[in-house]
Amino acid sequence: MNTKIIFITKGNVKEAIKKMKYVIQWRRDMDVQNLITCFDKSNSTYYDSPTAQKYRSMLLTEAATGKVYSRGYDKEGRGILYLRPAKENTKDEDSQILNLVYHIERTIAATEKNGWEKMVIVQDFTGWTMKNAPPMSTTKKTIHILQNCYPERMHKVFMTNAPRMFSAFWKIAKPFIDPVTKEKINFCTGKNGKEIAMNTLDLEKVEPCIYGSSEREFDNEEYFSLPFDCNFDEKGV
Repeated sequence: MNTKIIFITKGNVKEAIKKMKYVIQWRRDMDVQNLITCFDKSNSTYYDSPTAQKYRSMLLTEAATGKVYSRGYDKEGRGILYLRPAKENTKDEDSQILNLVYHIERTIAATEKNGWEKMVIVQDFTGWTMKNAPPMSTTKKTIHILQNCYPERMHKVFMTNAPRMFSAFWKIAKPFIDPVTKEKINFCTGKNGKEIAMNTLDLEKVEPCIYGSSEREFDNEEYFSLPFDCNFDEKGV
């Protein structure tokens, strides 16, 4: 039985089973297994299928601006998922959510390769405005997926470069975030934010948005050519 779900349901086995059934059905409905293997050439029958081609085309389009991707690790080897909402480049909410799910799965795969279960999230709000903010429906779905479909998969969340106007958006979104998740969210600004980040991250290996010095530009084609459990900057084996 999934001990993470048991944990968040405080030992209530019936509630845990209910949540597990929900997650299993959700993964089927989202077609997660086909989504995450669409770049895998080892299964030529599926790779050449219309479904795999559709997913590859969608992911290449969604990832073109580098709005979501898996890159690097924290000091202990947990994968880091970068989110940049200001780089949104499509209007199809279903594709946006599938793209998010793919990259969550990929970050988890990279994390588990190093013996961990929880990932780190860096959400960079550089360039964010109320005009390019996602619809509240997308925000709710994102929160729901992270909290309910990937329970206890978040180690820490770093929110960086949030403009003053973000506080109004945060007040609307905050009630949808459960207390356990809220405790993991760190708003990083100034010297204090840098100290918070340094406790978890090697600043020589993370991007400038989180006080780092790794500036190589993201390349989605290079990224998707790597094995699924490898994140950007990591050579495939």
